[in-house]
Amino acid sequence: MNYKERNTLSNQKIIGVDIGNTFIKSAEFTDTDIGEVKKWQTIEKLATQYTDARFVISNVSISEDQLDVRFKEHFIVNAKTPLPIDLDYDSQETLGSDRIAAAVGGWSLFPKRDILIVDVGTCITYDLVTKDGVFRGGMISPGLDMRLKAMHEFTENLPLITDGDENFGLDWVGKTTKECIWLGAKNGMKSEIDGVLESFNKKHDHLQVVVTGGWALDFESTTKAHIFADSKIVLEGLHAIWKLNEAN
Repeated sequence: MNYKERNTLSNQKIIGVDIGNTFIKSAEFTDTDIGEVKKWQTIEKLATQYTDARFVISNVSISEDQLDVRFKEHFIVNAKTPLPIDLDYDSQETLGSDRIAAAVGGWSLFPKRDILIVDVGTCITYDLVTKDGVFRGGMISPGLDMRLKAMHEFTENLPLITDGDENFGLDWVGKTTKECIWLGAKNGMKSEIDGVLESFNKKHDHLQVVVTGGWALDFESTTKAHIFADSKIVLEGLHAIWKLNEAN
């Protein structure tokens, strides 16, 4: 019995799960909508909450063996999953399911547009989907926490900036070493994002930019672009992928 047949014969809930490097997010799927987004500290708590559900998963940080143990019925999105977009990517076996789902989510929201999905999380990913529905690849660079940790770990004397040290604003001249580190990391990241968007805008007319990730709202760019912020773009993509696979 295939996945479609099981769903037809059952009223089980369908839960989309976005397992990132920092957060685990989920939402209940219907044919037409995505429910309230919930955050979880562990997959154990998520699995306990939905003991009789089926799961559609984007996963970048947990072993598949652990998922097999915790989730009775599930499938994990990868480059071999039937998708509503094509993948023009040489190393598809290393393409993260979060990038795939986010690309599908962006395409679902803005079909027939050139789209750049910017995910500002543990890493910053920039992924281009062109208006013909093809994922063209992109770029990956260090996120904010990674930059802060690298400066601490790869030097002898620079301190580690923690959550309690983040009230520095976005000036360009720090008055303490901690403030200098924070402003360098954050302003450097903002300048990077602005510069990338400017470069892509020169190559693609009417480019639609979709910004997501834990730090997305901290980096609303001043670059002239059609910017749309969506914290659940991966779940949007999982929803579209689920609907496609249910129909086939």
